[in-house]
Formats: sequence, C-alpha cells, structure tokens
Amino acid sequence: CTTTRGTKRGNSGMSFNVINEFEEALAHYTGAKWAIMTDNCTNALELCFRYDKVQRCNFSAYTYLSIYQLLHKLNVSYTLKEEVWQGEYHFHNTRIWDCARKLEQGMYKENQLQCLSFGYDKPLYLGWGGAILTDDKEFYEKNIRLRYDGRTLNDKKWSDRPVQRIGYHMRPTPELAQEGLNKIANFRSPGLGRKANELYP
Repeated sequence: CTTTRGTKRGNSGMSFNVINEFEEALAHYTGAKWAIMTDNCTNALELCFRYDKVQRCNFSAYTYLSIYQLLHKLNVSYTLKEEVWQGEYHFHNTRIWDCARKLEQGMYKENQLQCLSFGYDKPLYLGWGGAILTDDKEFYEKNIRLRYDGRTLNDKKWSDRPVQRIGYHMRPTPELAQEGLNKIANFRSPGLGRKANELYP
C-alpha cells in the first residue's frame, strides 16, 4: 500500500526504506558490495540459479530438502558428493554458495553469489527471510527488481510503470528487515556450529 505522499509501506505502516537500510548494513558487515534481501534462502538461491542459467552442478548430499526440490523445479542436473561442511557449502561448477548456517564479519568471497538464511536455528534468527551477497553490478541491478515482481522498492506509483514480463514475488516485509537491522547492529557470530552430517543425516 502507499500513503498520500506516495511512500510505500508495509501492512503495519512501516516504510519499505528499512529493507534498503538492512541490505546496506548486511553488505557492510559481510564485506559484500551489495545485499539483496528475499523472503527465504531457497528463493535467494533460485534467483542465482536462474540468472546464471545453471544446467549442471554437484554439491554436498548433506543439505535441506528444499534444495533438491528447487533443482528439480529448474531442471538442473546434479551429482551429490560425500562432502561434510560447516556453515556453508559450494555448488561446484558454479559461483553459488549456500551459506544458510553462516554469518560472519567479512565472510564475502570475491566474484561469488552467497545466499543467507534468517530462519529457524540460523545465526541471525528473524523467523524467516534470506539474502544474496554479491559484487556483480549487473546481477544486483537485475535481481533487486526480480525479487519484487520486476519492480524496485522505490517505485512510487506502480500504475506509471510498464508491467515486467518476468518477476518473482520474493520480497521480504519491512517488519522483518527492521528486526534484522536492530539485531545486526550488535551481532556477534556464534561460529560455524555443527557439522552438516549431524544436521542433515
């Protein structure tokens, strides 16, 4: 919804600007150039796989079931590896990382796409939400729109913009971003936690 002045707001009346503020704080903390917040980590990964047009990869067998479901949905061929990880794992033959269980200062790897989770049992727990860390300007400019139905958070009047043929309904709420902004200000990483084979047997 919008106010009479055109500032876009969530259901509680909170400005969408807080999403941008949290993304900036997250990028600064991790050392990434940009962060793109989404409604969950699996959708963050989907944007990455779609953008890079990944057709084949291999990765650890120890992961959450939504990862397999996502790759089947996108028709990505994959091979599973007996690879035990802590905090993050790599989709080999791509630049994509699942960092759902990691959040550390300066963790960003140059030229990579690293996806975070703010869900249950994650380092920065918000109850829901995810994000992509990147230093790729073209990727950022494309996907900051794709995550919100082909629009930016700053588009004041949707009726004044042409409808995009492709877009995804993956925007987080401003309330979630505000909680993230409050928490990251004094956040201390809990470390990498348990090994993947203990989490995903």
